[in-house]
Amino acid sequence: MGKKKNKKVSRKKVDRSSAPPMNMNMEGSRNDIDRISALPNNLILRILSFTGTKSAVRTGLLSKRWRSLWTAVPVLDFDHQEFCHLLKGPDDFEKLIENMILDEGRVPMDLFSFFHRRAERMSIDEFVLFVNATLKRCGKTDLQRFRLYAEGYVDPRQVSAWINHAVSRNIADLELELPTHEHMSMSCDIYKGCSELPSSIFKCKSLTSLKLRMTQCWFFNTPATVKLHGLVTLHLEVIAWRDDSLENVISKCPNLETLYLNFCCFQRLSVSSRRLKDLTIRECSCPVEIQIFAPNLLSLHYSRSWEQKISLKCSSKLVNARVDIIGDDVGPCYTSLVGFLGSVSHVATLKLRSSILQVLYKERHLFKLLPTFPNLKHLKFRGVFPDFSIEALACLLKHSPSLETLKITDFGLPAFLGIVDNTDGWRSRILSSDCLLHLREVKMKGFNSSPGKLEFLKFLLMNSVSLQKVTLIPASVVCPPPVF
Repeated sequence: MGKKKNKKVSRKKVDRSSAPPMNMNMEGSRNDIDRISALPNNLILRILSFTGTKSAVRTGLLSKRWRSLWTAVPVLDFDHQEFCHLLKGPDDFEKLIENMILDEGRVPMDLFSFFHRRAERMSIDEFVLFVNATLKRCGKTDLQRFRLYAEGYVDPRQVSAWINHAVSRNIADLELELPTHEHMSMSCDIYKGCSELPSSIFKCKSLTSLKLRMTQCWFFNTPATVKLHGLVTLHLEVIAWRDDSLENVISKCPNLETLYLNFCCFQRLSVSSRRLKDLTIRECSCPVEIQIFAPNLLSLHYSRSWEQKISLKCSSKLVNARVDIIGDDVGPCYTSLVGFLGSVSHVATLKLRSSILQVLYKERHLFKLLPTFPNLKHLKFRGVFPDFSIEALACLLKHSPSLETLKITDFGLPAFLGIVDNTDGWRSRILSSDCLLHLREVKMKGFNSSPGKLEFLKFLLMNSVSLQKVTLIPASVVCPPPVF
């Protein structure tokens, strides 16, 4: 008997490039699989938490299952800049909101067209309406993050309602940003013009991060009971505090690591925190001396005029310090300058305004009182840098035996000041070649060929045995104020 021959099965080649796209249909064939909808709800909610609330709401169009799924997303992120509208007026917009979010029926696709098309930005009233309608539709699940950025005036009662909503849902990360467009000057007699923020926020045990960047001034009346044991980050801008209320709040935050205060006002501030690592105090107003005790502080940024006194007690763990003290007329406050520099003498990176050099030049007797900066490797200056300040700079270099980089940004000297530079003898009196053993890089922005700067640069080139790089940027290409 002959052997049976195996039949060869011919397989036709399929051109997949011309195949129709898969349909997003759960009831389709094997090739029509909706892989996204096949995921479990918790994973879908995790994905939607990274898309922003506007995009999450739009997913309600996909199917019945998706219609209310977005309401359980644990992150709410409202950004006014992402919204635009093509509607005739607020009445049309209100109808759109009602149909889009509040109705349980099918949502027509054309109601979402304004999400896709770029046009005039949504007004602040329309934006507030959208936020409120969204919050009304959301469930009662815990919130991981609530962020809102609005451009324009928002009624204080509305802001308080948003905060209370977040607190009622055990918020962990709360951030409200109503940006300030104009420079604001804070003083401590402004409480009559301030709006009060709800005190419920101080009883939110789940809160780990609180960031409030406000437009108009707000104030807090701290309750007797503060329950912020989990708070790690506190970031406040344009907030006023009555009496010692801020001091009371900080004392009840045992895990606080980051404290940022900008354009805030308080009657008294004494910070005592063993966990605090990052501290920023910018343009704040306080009628008495600010006292800081932070033994584990790693980074400090302090900016204020000379009239504001500050006492800083920290350990050698401090690594970075930036000091922007405005003005050069310190009067009787010059002794506090030496004490403050002594409190940051263990840093590796120090950023200063050149006004400090001008003060040291006027008060030359302070040269002998300056502390040594044994760990300082990176020294940066910015501001008006006249030739006469080189003498004070040379004194600081002498007290920085480990310095590796020196960077200076010079905004130029206004002619109306009428200051005559005098640099005679600073080199022989202060600097010597053994003070620059580790200097590797020098960078000067706004450099000009004044006699004092040329003499200083020549000395660095001839005496810095480890110098590897020198960068000079002419004054014509420097546009103040740079950020460094």
